Amino acid sequence: MSTESVLFDAGYISQQPSQITFVSAKSLSFEIAGKSFKSRQLKDLFLYQKKGITQNASLFIASPVRAIADMLYFNPKAHFDKKPDWRAVKKLQKEMTYPLTPERYDFT
Repeated sequence: MSTESVLFDAGYISQQPSQITFVSAKSLSFEIAGKSFKSRQLKDLFLYQKKGITQNASLFIASPVRAIADMLYFNPKAHFDKKPDWRAVKKLQKEMTYPLTPERYDFT
């Protein structure tokens, strides 16, 4: 799980997503047993990096910082209801070689 699902659970966005969101090698939406899922396609260069990811059984879950970095990759203008730790986000973006989003950082 990543993006909106993790961000909602961690309180960074207040509106509950209508789908369980994650990143994968393909973009698609689907339904299983009445639950809706949305996958965003992430380049292999980023997808297979384990930074900020934990594994719970067979499910990989992004940390809130990783979910913010993932979200900014897809939407640099994404809105967060709770202030992120921008230093941690920037550090992870650099480690992963994600595009940086300096206009979002609240420090110099």
